[in-house]
Amino acid sequence: MSSIISLWPTNVLLEQVAPEVTPEFLKDIAEIGEEYEAQHPEAHVPYYMRKSREAAYNLLADPRPACQLFKSMLKSRMSQIAAAEGFINPNEVEFEAITSLRKFGPGEYAKPHNHRSVDYVAVLWVSMEVTDFPNNNTHQKPAGNRLHISDPIAARSRLLNHNMLFPISPVPGTFVVHPASLFHTSEINLGKVDTVALVTNIKVVESVRNYVTL
Repeated sequence: MSSIISLWPTNVLLEQVAPEVTPEFLKDIAEIGEEYEAQHPEAHVPYYMRKSREAAYNLLADPRPACQLFKSMLKSRMSQIAAAEGFINPNEVEFEAITSLRKFGPGEYAKPHNHRSVDYVAVLWVSMEVTDFPNNNTHQKPAGNRLHISDPIAARSRLLNHNMLFPISPVPGTFVVHPASLFHTSEINLGKVDTVALVTNIKVVESVRNYVTL
């Protein structure tokens, strides 16, 4: 008797508006992020291309309530992801993360990329001009600021390869966590104001491994 075994599900956590998010939280976290951005002008330049060797800032290390609330949100969602991914004792999995503020001005977008050095990526949209429209679920119609996540696993099937693109139409407060290996990009910002988001890179802590610096 034959059986079909499904391997390697792709798990993406999406909350159209995270329940903890309030206008006050979004205002506070944006102001704190702007402080750090002003102090670290090369924060988003690759390390070996920087003129200085300053360390990147991490909003999760800031003791103010908005940053610590977001840290607890990340921990909660990563426990959910760990359970979906099949980790043993998902509530005990340790993660380390770094969060920074990212801005895309009118006409700007995030180029297609993935993150080989980390395990997961989280995005929380803080402020933006919503240019999408209801029931816009086709990739042929530009809407602006949509996040597109591409899952290459679907390319293995001739009949399913049109499902490899997963679009997300964000509003302030939208929260998503996805595997860092997935290619992702954003549509061009069609609004007249910056699109501002918290972007977090997350690693699974592997304390059982004993790496040595070369």
